[in-house]
Amino acid sequence: HAVRRLARILEPSLEVSDDVAAESLAAFGRMVSGEPLQYIIGKAHFYGRDFKVSPAVLIPRPETEILCREVKTRHQAQDNGPLRILDLCTGSGCIAWTLSLEMPGSKVQAVDISPGALSVASSQDFEEEVSNTGAKAPHFIKSDVLNPGSLSGTFDIMLSNPPYVKDSE
Repeated sequence: HAVRRLARILEPSLEVSDDVAAESLAAFGRMVSGEPLQYIIGKAHFYGRDFKVSPAVLIPRPETEILCREVKTRHQAQDNGPLRILDLCTGSGCIAWTLSLEMPGSKVQAVDISPGALSVASSQDFEEEVSNTGAKAPHFIKSDVLNPGSLSGTFDIMLSNPPYVKDSE
């Protein structure tokens, strides 16, 4: 249950239930222990959209939006029609979904080795936007990018933004 921030002003006599108070205290405890707010609330904002997140995926970073914007800008400059895109190590699916929704008609395949990540990525709820724009939902595939036997086809763009790769690698 969420209590709107203005509730205290608009409804000064509002009292929260014991259940809501307990949930709030538990959430504060998680924040104090260092858990990111995005995991606590279950969503992260990326490229103007809210994406579901969980500890099974890394939280989308604002600078990753630059990657999506660059792909979209270059595509618009060339205007070669729909693209075939491969997103490696998709995590939450923020790159795959963003490119699918921003460039309707493009076919996006997204790969991750983690079943938990694929579950989060494929559960993103952009059905209304897909319906309104004619975009195609990304196709999510479980595969190891170091042994991509289950991948086939050709792609116009292959991209990845694995923030866990060390500079030394």
